[in-house]
Amino acid sequence: MKWLQDHEVAINLALFKRYQFYQIFNPNGSKLLNYDTYKLTNVMFIVAVTTYNIFSAMCFFTDTIDTIDSVDLLLMIFIYSIIIISLLKISVLLFNADQIWELFDLTRFDFLTSRQCRKNVGILCKYRDRSITITNLYQNYSTMVFIIWMITPLVLNTFVVVGGPNQRYHNIFNMQYPVSANIYNQYYYLFYLMEIAMGIFVLNYSMIVDNFLISLCWVIIAQYEVITTAFEKIGNDCELTTLQNEKNNNSFEAYEDLKSILMDQNKLYIKLKSFYRVVWIIVIFLIIIDSVLLIILTYSFVMICSSAESFSIFNILKISTAFFVFVIQLYLYCYLFDVLNDKKESVNFGLYCCDWTKMDLRFKKLLLLATKFNNANTLKIKSTPNKIVNLQLFSSVMTTAFNIVTVMLKTMNGKN
Repeated sequence: MKWLQDHEVAINLALFKRYQFYQIFNPNGSKLLNYDTYKLTNVMFIVAVTTYNIFSAMCFFTDTIDTIDSVDLLLMIFIYSIIIISLLKISVLLFNADQIWELFDLTRFDFLTSRQCRKNVGILCKYRDRSITITNLYQNYSTMVFIIWMITPLVLNTFVVVGGPNQRYHNIFNMQYPVSANIYNQYYYLFYLMEIAMGIFVLNYSMIVDNFLISLCWVIIAQYEVITTAFEKIGNDCELTTLQNEKNNNSFEAYEDLKSILMDQNKLYIKLKSFYRVVWIIVIFLIIIDSVLLIILTYSFVMICSSAESFSIFNILKISTAFFVFVIQLYLYCYLFDVLNDKKESVNFGLYCCDWTKMDLRFKKLLLLATKFNNANTLKIKSTPNKIVNLQLFSSVMTTAFNIVTVMLKTMNGKN
């Protein structure tokens, strides 16, 4: 597959090229010692981030760690969870780089080649505009949240006096390190730059991956809508006459249309299976980790609101902005997989809406076989054997998260 251009695809390709994400999967990219330059660079970045986090976690095994209150501990768990899910996302995609490159073919406007599908390519344009708007907003909001987190410690360190030689300066994520507070404060800007690198890593390897998977979901939804509309138009876009020869010609044309659309549907189904095979582990872990993060952020927000510290407003700003990032993230995944399942199941309705009653027996037999195949196709991503990833799951996760926070707060108040 050649280098794609923005106007050829129904995704926000300009965004992925800007963040050097599209280039990772291009097999025709530049080489260094027979290794792909972009893949090698990203693998080295993953190793560096993993090493950095191991270095940070070593603080729990040394005597240099300061006393950590419950809120700081929860926020540390929050940060480590984000980094772990970011490492998982990019590692899974790099491991399946060939399949991801093939999935870019799915985003092309000319992916579906049947006559009826080509007539409805405008549906892809509509979804493309929606996808570009949502992915740009999500990426820009995530970047804005990181900028807020990046500025906050500088403001705190400027206007809030450090309580003593054993108190560390505030940082972006306030990660702990196996060094004394004195050494940490002396080399504060070095640690500040290291945490900036962590933030950039999350933006490039978590949010941009989310935008890519969200874009693929939109494309698959759009392609299924194209197929459903194409099925509906069979026999309805031409006038059947009472003449036998005209009727036979129309039946033959409708039969050929049905065959070509079914071939397109099978091609799309193969891509869908490949997509699910790559992303299922990301989606499952993301739902689990997002659920935990929402509990942590909500509990931390309540704890900070009840704090008497004068600078707690800055922590409230950081937590509240991050909270909405993960709510939006969880909602988009659940919503899009819900819509995708509905669009896939609506294909049979499109088959039924075609003018099959006026067709010959051969057409009706093929139509029946196609309907049976679609009924047998129950390909869905499930968080558990009985729970499908959909809006109902989102509602369940949010309800459970707030119930847990309520119980934790009541327990804390009972002890006091």
